[in-house]
Amino acid sequence: MEKDNEKDLEKKVLEQECQDKEEEKKENEAKNAKASKMNKHILIGVAVLAVVGLMLFFDNEPKADVQAAVANSPVSQKKKTKSAREFEVKFLDSLDISKHVKKPRRHMAGMGAPQNTAPQVSNRLGAAYRLGMAFASLDSENETQRERLIDMVVPTVERRQGSDSLEQYFYDCVGGVENGGERGIAAIMMSGYYFGSLCTVLEYVNEESNLPDERTLAKGIKKMENLKEYLNESLKAEKEVKTTMAIQRLEAAADSVISSYYNCQSDYGEAGGKYDPLLATIKGIDDILK
Repeated sequence: MEKDNEKDLEKKVLEQECQDKEEEKKENEAKNAKASKMNKHILIGVAVLAVVGLMLFFDNEPKADVQAAVANSPVSQKKKTKSAREFEVKFLDSLDISKHVKKPRRHMAGMGAPQNTAPQVSNRLGAAYRLGMAFASLDSENETQRERLIDMVVPTVERRQGSDSLEQYFYDCVGGVENGGERGIAAIMMSGYYFGSLCTVLEYVNEESNLPDERTLAKGIKKMENLKEYLNESLKAEKEVKTTMAIQRLEAAADSVISSYYNCQSDYGEAGGKYDPLLATIKGIDDILK
């Protein structure tokens, strides 16, 4: 009987120990959960303080430094506006004048009567276009006209130095209006330069075949896509209504020139110059900016 009592006592002791251990385990789990929650709140608090600290730091940083950092970031670099020169509309590197003669000026449909001097321009848009054409011309007498037009379009540009190429001087003028926020005027100048280059190729023909350098002409027509891309980008940036309308007319004119070029390829006969209609189309662009 006494042994049974001892066994019962041992059993109760074991049960109590098990119960105590179970309660201790639950208590430890509760403490761990509470500590974990506390650590989580601490981490959140530290993160909030870090963000506030960064905001205060950048707010106190000089504005110019912040703007420079943003401008030089990779994201901003991707959105950086391309300059006119980066669109690369130039195609006329040189023309062997010894193998070509300038066509005599004569009346052609759509061109009006021949003129001995360039017609006067009455507005800055027309002057910008004519300035681009003057830079593309091979005629030495265009130098005086070029300087006069520069005074109308971009008077702030430094005059050409003896060591500067004519091409560099042109892009200095374009850069002058671009930097002044007038991308539309720059686009009109580039259009004049491009179409003036096409005119130069068309006006100098082989004495025997009466044809221009067709390889250079084809190369120039391919560059039309670069010009249209630049016109489109400038149209988005331009705010002056008259200038945007002029750019839109130039875009339409570009399509007409391409169409005329391919028509000349297919409709050429023996009656007249192969590219006379194309030259007339290009010469007529000047009228849309008057």
